[in-house]
Amino acid sequence: MKQSKISSILPSPAMLESYEEIAPGIVDKLVDLVEKEQKHRHSLEEKALKCEIMFEKCSLVAVKGVSSLIAVLVLLISFLAAKLSLFVGMIFCLSCYTFLFFIEKIKS
Repeated sequence: MKQSKISSILPSPAMLESYEEIAPGIVDKLVDLVEKEQKHRHSLEEKALKCEIMFEKCSLVAVKGVSSLIAVLVLLISFLAAKLSLFVGMIFCLSCYTFLFFIEKIKS
């Protein structure tokens, strides 16, 4: 004799029949509850996904802003101090923006 185990939120059909005999209309209420729970769970997952996407976008903007600030500071310092050359500052800026460009390409 084979038995198949079905994993479900709702009780077995035989149990649903017995519930329906005891309290008519209970099966419809149970199905409605399951549908509402599923909609609620999907909306929570959608909100979590939107928050994660927003966090990634904000993080990328923050990284770009900080790297731009560092690049400008390096250029300014290299321009004001004769010890560092302007060429080194420009190479640093280009390497920062190249790094950010490749990170953005990998994400998309």
